[in-house]
Amino acid sequence: MKILKFLLLLLLFSTVNAETVVFGATKEKAILDKNLKTFKKLLSNNKELENIEYTTEKFGDNFVILISKIDNNKKIKSLMLLLKPTFNDIFIVSPSNKLAVNKNNIEEDNREKDNSEEDIFSYINQFITKGFFIIILSLLGLIFLYELFTKFRHINKIQKSFKDNQDMIQDKINKIT
Repeated sequence: MKILKFLLLLLLFSTVNAETVVFGATKEKAILDKNLKTFKKLLSNNKELENIEYTTEKFGDNFVILISKIDNNKKIKSLMLLLKPTFNDIFIVSPSNKLAVNKNNIEEDNREKDNSEEDIFSYINQFITKGFFIIILSLLGLIFLYELFTKFRHINKIQKSFKDNQDMIQDKINKIT
């Protein structure tokens, strides 16, 4: 339950346009300082991530290290690869993960009964769409089958004419001998 409260607080305090990397959660300030030294040492060995800004914050009883305002996916991946072996508790909070309560969400809750009708219409629309594509694919299959059948008939005609010619030549050879 405490972890859930901690995550909710993090979601509320994270930046709007960028992702935030959170790690090094501990209840003791001394361990946080040790985690910061380890983090700084890891950053000093990586030229790409040297200029990353970080902060420490306290949420409830826990101290954490936050790296916020990261809007480059390459940096996030590099950070994760660099920090994951040392900090097992690392995770990313992105703007899409935020909880948002607004007027639309409240109205949607009030219209829960209407949603069942919308779900039925949505299901019917999906069924019609899938049926339409199945019919089109079936028609394409029939067209290809018809073309294959006409080619097969044409090959049979050519084969029959070759056989007739072969029989005629064979008859002529037999008459000569």
